[in-house]
Amino acid sequence: GLADYKELKGKLAAGGQHSAEEQLALQARMQKAARAAFRRTPELEAALQERLTAAGFRWIVAPFEADSQLAWLARMGRVEYIISEDADMVVLGCPRVLTKLDLKMGWAKLVRSDEIFAVKFLDKNDVPSTVCGRGERGLMLLASLAGTDYCKLKGVRLQTAAEIMRHMPRGSADPADVPAAARSAGVCRLLPADAVERLQE
Repeated sequence: GLADYKELKGKLAAGGQHSAEEQLALQARMQKAARAAFRRTPELEAALQERLTAAGFRWIVAPFEADSQLAWLARMGRVEYIISEDADMVVLGCPRVLTKLDLKMGWAKLVRSDEIFAVKFLDKNDVPSTVCGRGERGLMLLASLAGTDYCKLKGVRLQTAAEIMRHMPRGSADPADVPAAARSAGVCRLLPADAVERLQE
């Protein structure tokens, strides 16, 4: 529970007293204790909702995947910012995402989608250069190729996905162009047979 988590966190803070192997073991135990201490329960949800209401905040419970609900709210202008460590929020088209939130320092990193799509040119070897001129759909295709919560193509990672995108027709973000681009990039063997269908879902 929470007591175990705090105890392990204290031991880990005194890192000089432990070997690297012991520190890794402590980190693993601390993560396990954190999951047990902060497990989501109906009681915890109800308490949070009550506090939000008392503080004057409006809240909703997402009917399905929260990422999609948050993205819709952001795109419709119902919320100004999304706080998340999940890169999927940018891929789903959230205009402004706050990451690396530090409540003690009052600091966070702001990722703005309009700045991402305003980029006209980057070094051709940079991964972000592969979405230049392809807009939001290009970013979604790159992310889907590399692997997201919604689409995972076994054997394809970010660098391979970027290489495929580099060989696609200029401005294209059409999944139908992926097999030919993969062949041109010499990585066709890594694509599963149903890659196009899965990318189009």
